[in-house]
Amino acid sequence: MLDAYCDADHQSCPETSRSVTGYLLRLHGNMWMWKSHSQRRVTEDTCGSELVACCECCKMVVWARELLLELGFGGKDLQVPLWCDNQSAIAVVASNGNTSRVRHMAKHARFINEYVQEEEVEVMYVPTADNLADVFAKALSPAEFERQRSRLNVEDVPNAWVMVEAVADTEAGAASNADDDCEMLEA
Repeated sequence: MLDAYCDADHQSCPETSRSVTGYLLRLHGNMWMWKSHSQRRVTEDTCGSELVACCECCKMVVWARELLLELGFGGKDLQVPLWCDNQSAIAVVASNGNTSRVRHMAKHARFINEYVQEEEVEVMYVPTADNLADVFAKALSPAEFERQRSRLNVEDVPNAWVMVEAVADTEAGAASNADDDCEMLEA
């Protein structure tokens, strides 16, 4: 029913060395929420950038999960998959941040782990090529952008307008034929 993808591009800003976070939430396979922004703090490594992105995404997952439960969708056993393409970040979450290498990032790991332990969120690995949040974290080649956009069920605006105009023309034609039919009946 609900799933989420997160990604980060480590130190992508050449001026500030800040990383970019990108994440999205899907409801029944359709993109529902998304965000892309620079992280507030500089992180020392890719794992740290991914942990920050995963933590931010987890906050939105918790909010969305609670909203769906309040609206009567799903049961209390609704466990949301949170897809991440960094195995180191997933391992740090699993260890509850108890590694000396990333102790400065432990609060992010512990935040996520709390919801994992409560079985509200499940952090899972997704290969980078299949990570839907990739489009929100980094610049992609035109071909890769098109591939990711189509996987997100997002239409190209000019093509969407052509389709809307075609439907409108068809409906207008059907309406004018209906008017002709009414005139013929009156005569």
